[in-house]
Amino acid sequence: MKKTLHAFIFSVILALSTSLLSAPSALAAGGDLSVDSSSVWFSTDSYLEGHTIRIWASVANNSTEDLLGSVHFTANGAQIGSDQAVSALAGKTDEVFVDWVPATYGSFTIQVSVTPWESTGDNGSNNVTSKSVTVVQDTDRDGLSNGSDPDDDNDGVSDPEDAFPTTKSESKDSDGDGKGNNSDNDDDNDGTLDVDDQLPEDPKFTKDMDGDGFADEIDEDIDGDLLANTDEESRGTMIKVPDTDGDFVLDGVDLFPTDPTEWADTDSDGVGDNSDPDIDNDGLLNEVDADPSNPAPEAEADQDAVLASLDEAVTFDASGSVDNEGIVKYVWQFGEETVEGPTVIKSFDSAGLKVAVLTVYDAQGQSDSMEVKVHVFDKAFLVEAISFSLFVLLLAFYLIYRYNRRAPGKKATKNDKK
Repeated sequence: MKKTLHAFIFSVILALSTSLLSAPSALAAGGDLSVDSSSVWFSTDSYLEGHTIRIWASVANNSTEDLLGSVHFTANGAQIGSDQAVSALAGKTDEVFVDWVPATYGSFTIQVSVTPWESTGDNGSNNVTSKSVTVVQDTDRDGLSNGSDPDDDNDGVSDPEDAFPTTKSESKDSDGDGKGNNSDNDDDNDGTLDVDDQLPEDPKFTKDMDGDGFADEIDEDIDGDLLANTDEESRGTMIKVPDTDGDFVLDGVDLFPTDPTEWADTDSDGVGDNSDPDIDNDGLLNEVDADPSNPAPEAEADQDAVLASLDEAVTFDASGSVDNEGIVKYVWQFGEETVEGPTVIKSFDSAGLKVAVLTVYDAQGQSDSMEVKVHVFDKAFLVEAISFSLFVLLLAFYLIYRYNRRAPGKKATKNDKK
């Protein structure tokens, strides 16, 4: 008996629930719901294609009963989102919204219509309103309108340089046929398809053997071996083969372009490195040279002989020394004294011949040396010696003069008698 009662109660509840869900107008009170243009507004004053715009609508209940209804939004006749339910208290309003993302740009009419669940007492003339908006073009959806965007399609090519400023997949039209190069199978319209054209954007030429952008007909180096066409014959190389001897070194770089066993000559002695026993010509055979392809440095002083007086400050400059990778150390040896640096200053406290030895080192420890002879003199002694020599010389001239005056056979003058 209890089970039967429970089943009956459940059936009644289910029937009532179904009735309420399927026919809400049966429970809604009748009255007037209205909407007008002043009750429709937008989340922004600027409308860009591809960007979300929220549309609000305020529905007014013009009756003394609480009313239910739904609001329908369209843009140029296409529905925006789903219908929104409203529940407006007597004499009040209820607000609803939908989000609209315009897929393109141009003029749109936004229409908002309200439908009461119970049409009794409703004034149908105030159920629909509309507003016109202009959506501005924003091709790349970057938030900048095309009018202010320097690259409308965001393809990396500025609009003035872009033949298709609003098409991201295209930017060039070499032959001006209205079809972008990316989709055109003959970019220069020369009758040769791009796949067979080595210069697909040059209508005058089609061949470019070395791919340097210059047609073979006007290319001074057709095979791109860094050797001019006019020099190929004198070097014994082939004009259309970039590596004549097949040693994987371009003819223009290969010092022995017709010898597959040689291509470099580090010391420029005319003997290829592969057969040269001293590649860097530094006096060390390759097998005992720590770095056989790195020549030793060359020591060079600004002068190899110097004349200086006692205690005079003399500048010794080795900055002219050279090495292919740079000199890392300069050493000057003055007898027992050692001084380092590319430029040093030294004075001497005794006269005579002195020797300064310069040694330079590279990063591999290789070195080279040279001598600078220094002739040191005593200035005071030199002045005295010169003065004495001048005195002796003048005295000699005087005696010779006097002797000539008294020479035999010469008649004496009154002055001589005196």
